[in-house]
Amino acid sequence: MTTAAEWWAALTLETQARLRADPRGPVPDDLVGEITEAGRLVSGAWWPSVQSGPSGFYLPDDLAEYVEGAPDPERRKDEARDLIDKILHGVPEGRVDPEIAADLRLKLAQFPGEPDRALLEHLRAQMTGLGVPFDAVFPEDLAED
Repeated sequence: MTTAAEWWAALTLETQARLRADPRGPVPDDLVGEITEAGRLVSGAWWPSVQSGPSGFYLPDDLAEYVEGAPDPERRKDEARDLIDKILHGVPEGRVDPEIAADLRLKLAQFPGEPDRALLEHLRAQMTGLGVPFDAVFPEDLAED
């Protein structure tokens, strides 16, 4: 069976956002196919003697719990922008290390529109330069292997 993390990574960002809005609510009909194609099932309950079928499909509890705690790429980018601003402007003491700022600006140029990835690669370069192992990745990168 596909793990919740693998299933989540196989969904489009739009589907992830729509499921994140109400993970325990009914799954929109137009998402059922994508959810099942990604490797997991949805559930629906009904009383066959009084209903012709389920009134809606829902994510199983394990998936709903995963979605509730799933990383939000847009939030991650916003948080990265905040950290980058602090690094480049020396918040809170007003001290900026020119070499660190230059490396971070280089990473921002290498990853336009991806401040989270630029910050991750900046941290990787800084830690590696200090001889500290750094193997952090984003969850969506794990699914590509």
